[in-house]
Amino acid sequence: MNYHKGLKMEQVNRPLLIAITGGIASGKSLVSHWFEERGFAVVYADIIGHNILEKSQVINSLYEKFGSEIIAEGKISRKKLGEFVFADAEKLRFLNNLMHPLIRAEMKAIAENSSEKYLFYEIPLLFENGLADKFDLIINVFTDKETKIARMKVRDGIDKKSAEQRIAAQMPDYLKKERADINIENNSEVENVFRQLEAMEIYLPKFKKKEISTLAD
Repeated sequence: MNYHKGLKMEQVNRPLLIAITGGIASGKSLVSHWFEERGFAVVYADIIGHNILEKSQVINSLYEKFGSEIIAEGKISRKKLGEFVFADAEKLRFLNNLMHPLIRAEMKAIAENSSEKYLFYEIPLLFENGLADKFDLIINVFTDKETKIARMKVRDGIDKKSAEQRIAAQMPDYLKKERADINIENNSEVENVFRQLEAMEIYLPKFKKKEISTLAD
């Protein structure tokens, strides 16, 4: 496939591009893994980002901006980096401006070389980063605030204040629900999530490709 800036993504011989998104600690990976276990191809934007964080030019840029506190054993400490950026909007913008073009370029390359019928991308900040128009279908996973906080305290080892800062840095759930094509509720047992996904999977062949612009634009 050829991609040209300012033109629409070619519609022939490309996968149906499906984004899985949702607020922090909403259960995006639970949904992504469910599709993966059923043989669908899933690309994780966070994993791409983690790999990019190991590139020397990125490490150098972050070191120059934030200093040695974010470096541990020659690598970026993602936990320390998170503490810096989620408490300061300007620092978060700097990080996003550095990382997102690199992540998008990698996601674009994967789409270009894929022979899959369906290609899923797990992207936490899909709406915040203006990527909604790059996908044919958007699945949003949502969870209530208190459940998110409880999960982050256990998963990330952070306190309530830090968890609330990270939630506040993202688009509110109600706006994501309005913009998504499909919303998956994840406030109770995982079996409830799986039932919703099973119902959705039946209709997957009915979804059509849209005229969407390249991921790298």
